[in-house]
Amino acid sequence: MTSAWLPPGQYIETIARATSYACLYFTDTRGRPVQLRATNSTEVWQWPGGNMDPGETPWECAVRECLEG
Repeated sequence: MTSAWLPPGQYIETIARATSYACLYFTDTRGRPVQLRATNSTEVWQWPGGNMDPGETPWECAVRECLEG
């Protein structure tokens, strides 16, 4: 993803034409699932994941979302 501003026509070309989402399911050494607490509520737990950035692979997205969590 670029940090430079793009003209509207070029920006529109970077938007996915389908919803692209990635997440990870992993466990600790005892087999318990690892989840993150939702940022908008302390009562909700969720899998690390989110929308893919333009040009990002599902794996790159999942790793980035884990680091952001």
